[in-house]
Amino acid sequence: MENTRQAYHPLAWYPELDLLKEHFDAIRTEAVRALEQMAFISDERVSDQSWRVLPIKPELEDIANVPKELRDWSRQLSPQTVSILEQMPGVIAYAFSALAPGGVIAAHQHENPYVTAMFCLQAEGDVYMVNGGERRAIVEGEMLIFDYTMMHEVVNNGSQERIVLLVLMENALKTL
Repeated sequence: MENTRQAYHPLAWYPELDLLKEHFDAIRTEAVRALEQMAFISDERVSDQSWRVLPIKPELEDIANVPKELRDWSRQLSPQTVSILEQMPGVIAYAFSALAPGGVIAAHQHENPYVTAMFCLQAEGDVYMVNGGERRAIVEGEMLIFDYTMMHEVVNNGSQERIVLLVLMENALKTL
Protein backbone atom coordinates (compact mmCIF):
# COMPACT_ATOMS: atom_id res chain seq x y z
CA MET A 1 0.00 0.00 0.00
CA GLU A 2 1.35 3.41 -0.94
CA ASN A 3 1.89 6.12 1.66
CA THR A 4 0.01 9.22 0.56
CA ARG A 5 0.04 11.06 3.89
CA GLN A 6 2.77 13.35 5.08
CA ALA A 7 1.99 16.59 6.95
CA TYR A 8 4.27 18.83 4.86
CA HIS A 9 5.78 18.20 1.44
CA PRO A 10 9.04 19.61 0.08
CA LEU A 11 8.78 22.20 -2.68
CA ALA A 12 11.10 20.01 -4.79
CA TRP A 13 8.18 17.60 -5.31
CA TYR A 14 6.21 20.38 -7.03
CA PRO A 15 8.63 22.19 -9.37
CA GLU A 16 5.71 23.79 -11.23
CA LEU A 17 5.20 26.02 -8.17
CA ASP A 18 8.47 27.82 -8.92
CA LEU A 19 6.46 29.83 -11.45
CA LEU A 20 4.48 31.40 -8.60
CA LYS A 21 7.64 32.50 -6.81
CA GLU A 22 8.88 34.11 -10.04
CA HIS A 23 5.71 36.24 -10.10
CA PHE A 24 5.48 37.05 -6.39
CA ASP A 25 5.10 40.83 -6.86
CA ALA A 26 2.30 40.59 -9.44
CA ILE A 27 0.36 37.99 -7.43
CA ARG A 28 0.82 39.92 -4.19
CA THR A 29 -0.38 43.16 -5.82
CA GLU A 30 -3.57 41.49 -7.06
CA ALA A 31 -4.25 39.89 -3.67
CA VAL A 32 -3.77 43.12 -1.73
CA ARG A 33 -6.01 45.01 -4.19
CA ALA A 34 -8.69 42.32 -3.82
CA LEU A 35 -8.56 42.28 -0.01
CA GLU A 36 -11.62 44.47 0.53
CA GLN A 37 -13.57 42.40 -2.03
CA MET A 38 -12.99 39.08 -0.27
CA ALA A 39 -15.99 37.35 1.30
CA PHE A 40 -15.97 36.60 5.03
CA ILE A 41 -16.14 32.94 5.95
CA SER A 42 -18.74 32.19 8.58
CA ASP A 43 -18.68 28.56 9.67
CA GLU A 44 -17.44 26.34 12.51
CA ARG A 45 -13.77 27.10 11.66
CA VAL A 46 -13.95 30.75 12.75
CA SER A 47 -15.59 32.46 15.71
CA ASP A 48 -15.58 35.97 14.25
CA GLN A 49 -15.15 37.86 10.99
CA SER A 50 -11.40 37.41 10.83
CA TRP A 51 -11.10 35.14 7.78
CA ARG A 52 -12.03 36.03 4.23
CA VAL A 53 -11.52 34.44 0.85
CA LEU A 54 -11.65 35.30 -2.84
CA PRO A 55 -12.65 32.01 -4.56
CA ILE A 56 -10.96 32.36 -7.94
CA LYS A 57 -11.32 28.72 -9.00
CA PRO A 58 -13.31 26.73 -6.41
CA GLU A 59 -13.09 22.99 -5.93
CA LEU A 60 -15.61 21.05 -7.99
CA GLU A 61 -17.61 20.17 -4.87
CA ASP A 62 -17.85 23.87 -3.93
CA ILE A 63 -18.87 25.23 -7.34
CA ALA A 64 -22.58 25.05 -6.47
CA ASN A 65 -21.91 27.27 -3.42
CA VAL A 66 -20.00 29.92 -5.40
CA PRO A 67 -22.18 31.65 -8.01
CA LYS A 68 -20.74 31.87 -11.51
CA GLU A 69 -20.91 35.68 -11.35
CA LEU A 70 -18.67 35.65 -8.25
CA ARG A 71 -16.22 33.22 -9.87
CA ASP A 72 -16.06 35.39 -13.01
CA TRP A 73 -15.66 38.58 -10.97
CA SER A 74 -12.91 36.96 -8.85
CA ARG A 75 -11.03 36.04 -12.01
CA GLN A 76 -11.38 39.60 -13.32
CA LEU A 77 -9.84 40.92 -10.08
CA SER A 78 -6.81 38.67 -10.49
CA PRO A 79 -6.02 38.22 -14.22
CA GLN A 80 -2.26 37.74 -13.83
CA THR A 81 -2.70 35.16 -11.08
CA VAL A 82 -5.24 33.29 -13.22
CA SER A 83 -2.93 33.40 -16.25
CA ILE A 84 -0.01 31.98 -14.25
CA LEU A 85 -2.03 29.22 -12.57
CA GLU A 86 -3.75 28.15 -15.78
CA GLN A 87 -0.27 27.24 -17.13
CA MET A 88 0.43 24.87 -14.25
CA PRO A 89 -0.39 21.15 -14.44
CA GLY A 90 -2.13 19.44 -11.55
CA VAL A 91 -3.88 22.56 -10.21
CA ILE A 92 -7.41 21.75 -9.06
CA ALA A 93 -8.53 24.95 -7.36
CA TYR A 94 -7.16 28.22 -6.02
CA ALA A 95 -8.13 31.25 -3.95
CA PHE A 96 -6.73 34.22 -2.07
CA SER A 97 -7.18 33.94 1.68
CA ALA A 98 -6.74 36.62 4.36
CA LEU A 99 -6.66 36.20 8.13
CA ALA A 100 -6.81 39.28 10.36
CA PRO A 101 -4.37 39.86 13.22
CA GLY A 102 -5.55 37.81 16.20
CA GLY A 103 -7.51 35.51 13.88
CA VAL A 104 -7.62 31.73 14.09
CA ILE A 105 -8.89 29.21 11.57
CA ALA A 106 -9.76 26.34 13.90
CA ALA A 107 -8.54 22.80 13.40
CA HIS A 108 -10.30 21.04 10.55
CA GLN A 109 -9.57 18.61 7.71
CA HIS A 110 -10.83 17.79 4.24
CA GLU A 111 -11.65 14.48 2.59
CA ASN A 112 -10.30 14.92 -0.94
CA PRO A 113 -6.82 13.36 -1.39
CA TYR A 114 -5.05 16.59 -2.31
CA VAL A 115 -2.36 18.89 -0.98
CA THR A 116 -2.52 22.65 -0.61
CA ALA A 117 0.32 24.96 -1.50
CA MET A 118 0.05 28.03 0.74
CA PHE A 119 2.07 30.84 -0.89
CA CYS A 120 2.44 33.62 1.68
CA LEU A 121 2.02 37.05 0.11
CA GLN A 122 1.91 39.07 3.34
CA ALA A 123 2.59 38.19 6.98
CA GLU A 124 4.46 39.67 9.88
CA GLY A 125 5.29 38.32 13.31
CA ASP A 126 4.01 35.11 14.87
CA VAL A 127 1.91 33.60 12.07
CA TYR A 128 1.82 29.82 11.78
CA MET A 129 -0.06 26.69 10.91
CA VAL A 130 -0.20 23.34 12.61
CA ASN A 131 -0.80 20.32 10.38
CA GLY A 132 -0.75 16.77 11.63
CA GLY A 133 0.64 18.07 14.94
CA GLU A 134 3.62 19.79 13.23
CA ARG A 135 3.91 23.57 13.59
CA ARG A 136 5.41 25.67 10.76
CA ALA A 137 5.85 29.42 10.48
CA ILE A 138 4.02 31.21 7.67
CA VAL A 139 6.59 33.59 6.20
CA GLU A 140 6.10 36.20 3.49
CA GLY A 141 7.53 35.02 0.16
CA GLU A 142 7.67 31.38 1.23
CA MET A 143 5.47 28.42 0.47
CA LEU A 144 4.14 25.62 2.66
CA ILE A 145 2.77 22.55 0.94
CA PHE A 146 0.60 20.47 3.22
CA ASP A 147 -1.67 17.46 3.13
CA TYR A 148 -5.05 19.02 3.79
CA THR A 149 -6.64 15.67 4.67
CA MET A 150 -4.79 15.94 7.98
CA MET A 151 -6.11 18.02 10.88
CA HIS A 152 -4.78 21.58 10.42
CA GLU A 153 -5.26 25.06 11.84
CA VAL A 154 -3.88 28.54 11.15
CA VAL A 155 -3.10 31.27 13.70
CA ASN A 156 -2.23 34.91 13.07
CA ASN A 157 -0.66 36.42 16.19
CA GLY A 158 1.10 38.92 13.93
CA SER A 159 0.51 42.63 13.54
CA GLN A 160 -0.97 42.65 10.04
CA GLU A 161 -3.36 40.75 7.80
CA ARG A 162 -1.95 37.40 6.69
CA ILE A 163 -2.62 37.06 2.95
CA VAL A 164 -1.90 33.87 1.03
CA LEU A 165 -2.61 32.24 -2.29
CA LEU A 166 -3.99 28.75 -1.68
CA VAL A 167 -3.44 26.30 -4.52
CA LEU A 168 -5.07 22.88 -4.30
CA MET A 169 -3.09 20.24 -6.19
CA GLU A 170 -2.75 16.54 -6.79
CA ASN A 171 -0.74 14.83 -4.04
CA ALA A 172 2.74 14.00 -5.38
CA LEU A 173 2.98 11.01 -3.01
CA LYS A 174 0.33 9.30 -5.13
CA THR A 175 2.81 9.22 -8.03
CA LEU A 176 6.19 8.89 -6.30
